Parts: sequence; structure tokens; C-alpha cells
Amino acid sequence: MLFTKLSDIIPLKNYYLKGDDGYDSVSVGQKGGADRVNEDLTYHPLLFHLLDVAAVTACLWDEVLGRWLRQLLSDRLGVKMEHARGWLAFWVGLHDLGKATPVFQAKWPAAQERLTAIGLPFASTPIPQPHGLLTAACLPDLLAQHCPGIAPELAQRLAVALGGHHGVFPSAADLHLITRHSVGGKKWQQARECLVARYASLLGLDHLPPPRFVDVDHAFFLFFGRPHQRGGLDRLQRRFFPFYRS
Repeated sequence: MLFTKLSDIIPLKNYYLKGDDGYDSVSVGQKGGADRVNEDLTYHPLLFHLLDVAAVTACLWDEVLGRWLRQLLSDRLGVKMEHARGWLAFWVGLHDLGKATPVFQAKWPAAQERLTAIGLPFASTPIPQPHGLLTAACLPDLLAQHCPGIAPELAQRLAVALGGHHGVFPSAADLHLITRHSVGGKKWQQARECLVARYASLLGLDHLPPPRFVDVDHAFFLFFGRPHQRGGLDRLQRRFFPFYRS
């Protein structure tokens, strides 16, 4: 089976190019610096980005959320506060799983070339799709693997909430338009499974009791889908999380 080593998933890039997602930031270099990205081949691996966001989420839980809100969220999950903190960090970090798809990775030719070399196929003419929509499409099955006992409906609602992290929540009609060319076939699915398994392992997810999802409502899911405060987060990443040089 492919993608059993950490080195296999490091080439999955977390970067942004101006396009269908409506944002013009590049995680490597300055805004609009697509040429610079191609010149020096520096990038921030997607796995590292998921871990960065999970870490920031844990800090927000510790330093920003009040005790009342932490208790409310913990009650909704049916677990202790320290365990709710771990689950929330894990879920929020998965917001960009949709970047582990051929339609997103093909935005940077250097990424496509390297990923093709390790066995990930690309369509000849990929149809652009917002990566948040791709997250909503790819995530439910992986949530079922890593969240014991989660009902399919809850997994779908959580995936849609995370897919709406740029402010637009995917509709059922949007998800119906997602094709195999957008998310990739079996090999891409294996890559995402490996990525999420490594991510979950590094966060120590196996040591957390499973959530029970007690009386969760729309407000609970909207908590995950707040739009990014992009400028500050991107500057934070560039300052504290150095890029990986290929």
C-alpha cells in the first residue's frame, strides 16, 4: 500500500494561489508571489498546517474561551473538558483536508510533478473547486474512521461546517457536483487516509474517549465554521512555522 511513511505525505503542499477560493495569499513568500514559490520550491507541508491549526485551536481553548463555553461544548460532546479540547483541536485542524486533492495540488506545477512521481494521478484538465467544498466532500468517511460511534448524519454536518471555514457553507447541491476528477481515485483516498492517520497519531487521539454528541445543534456546528481571520493567521504562520525546503 502506498503512503505508509511520513515522507510520502510531506510533498502535499499547503499554499494558496489566487483563484477559485477567492483569496490571494501565498504561504511561501509575499502575497501574489507565485513566481517566487516556483523559484525556490519552499512550501509549508499540509500535515504541518493541520498541526499548526490544531495547536492554535488548543491555545484558543486555554486562553480565550471562557469556562462557561468550554463546559457547554464539553457537555455537548459528553466528555470531560480536557478531552473536549483534544477533539475540537483535531476537528478544526481538518478544515483544509480538501487540499489533499488533485484539483488543489495541481495549482502549483512543482507540486503536481513531485506528487505524480510518487504515484498520485492528475486529470489532464482539472475543474477548479473551492478547497472548502472538497473538505466537505472528503471528510465524512474519515471522521467515521477516527470518531468511534459518530452517526453518518453528524459526520456530514461536521464536515460541512469545517468546509465552510471561509464563510460559505457547502450545500447539498454543491456536494452533488463534486466529481472523481476533483477528489481523485483510490490512491488519493489512501493519501488522505495516511495523512489523517498521522495527524491523529501526532495529536494522541487514541488516548481520548470517544465523544457521545449529546444534544448537538446548529450553534455547535457553526462554532467550527467561523470564517478565517486570514491576514493575522498567515503572518503568524510565516513567523513561527518555517517553511519546508524541497
